[in-house]
Amino acid sequence: MTDKKLATLYAEHVGKVSDKWSSYFDEYDRILAAYSELRRIRLLEIGIQNGGSLEIWSHYFPMRAEARGL
Repeated sequence: MTDKKLATLYAEHVGKVSDKWSSYFDEYDRILAAYSELRRIRLLEIGIQNGGSLEIWSHYFPMRAEARGL
């Protein structure tokens, strides 16, 4: 499990832009933290714009999450 909260990963992110609302970070952490240790996870995010949030998710799920946006 990553030691960093999603808000920290978002603030430190360099790369594609992500425009996630900061009010969601605590809820995402609360709901998804238990899954961050899984060896493989599939995450469907609808409305990814340019993919910045997918880059951030890949750090939140450090076991090399498979992230695909449609």
